[in-house]
Amino acid sequence: MPSKGHPPSRSPETERLIPTLSDLPRPLYARAESLSAGSWTPTHRHDWVQFSYAISGVLGVHTDQGSFFRAAAVGRVDSGGPRSRSGYLDPR
Repeated sequence: MPSKGHPPSRSPETERLIPTLSDLPRPLYARAESLSAGSWTPTHRHDWVQFSYAISGVLGVHTDQGSFFRAAAVGRVDSGGPRSRSGYLDPR
């Protein structure tokens, strides 16, 4: 578990590649993906709003403002890896 809001150590084997999108395909766009345990994404930014949540497992997001965690369901244990969904909104 990270200490003082810092992300845990990261292994190159668990790096999640960032999908290549220069623009969203439409103003409101959703996508889902399955992640292996310990997956992480390099720090990045984009011109749209991103709302991510866990379908199963625990999703952690580390920002300059702090670290945030969300479990899919309290008291539920899944044997598979984490799965997440993201919704994107282009405010332009």
